This record gives sequence, C-alpha cells and structure tokens, in this order.
Amino acid sequence: MKPKFRYYLSLISILLIALLSISNIQEVQVSLLVTQVQLPLILVILFSFILGALVTLLYSRPSKKVTKEKKKNNKEPQELEPKK
Repeated sequence: MKPKFRYYLSLISILLIALLSISNIQEVQVSLLVTQVQLPLILVILFSFILGALVTLLYSRPSKKVTKEKKKNNKEPQELEPKK
C-alpha cells in the first residue's frame, strides 16, 4: 500500500471516529465481568477504536517479519547463481 494512500485512509478514519464520538456524548451502561459502570459513549467508542488499532498492529507485525525473511531467502539463491 502506498504511503500517501495509507496516510489519507488513516486521516479519514480518524475524522470519522471523531465525528461519531462527538455526536454520541450521552451516558451508557457498560457491563464489565463483575460490575457495571456508567460511561460517556464517546469513551466507549474511542476505547474500542484504540483497542482495535492495537490488535491490528500486533497481528500485522509478525507477518512483516516473515515477509522480510522470505524476501531475504529468495534473494540469496539468485545472488549465488553464476551469470551467463
């Protein structure tokens, strides 16, 4: 993915999350394992967004490492082949 495209996609998603959060400021009841708490909906939305971004980041990191190793392993045999 091109860096500019990722930048614009990130910017648009952040703006959409901000607009969604600002328009939902009422209190909601959140059930946690044993207890229930009242929180503004904006906090619930932002926390969910941040948690989703962290999970995505954590799952994408190992795949980048594996991709680098595959590229490295594919380049080595090509360098060892004699040129004709």
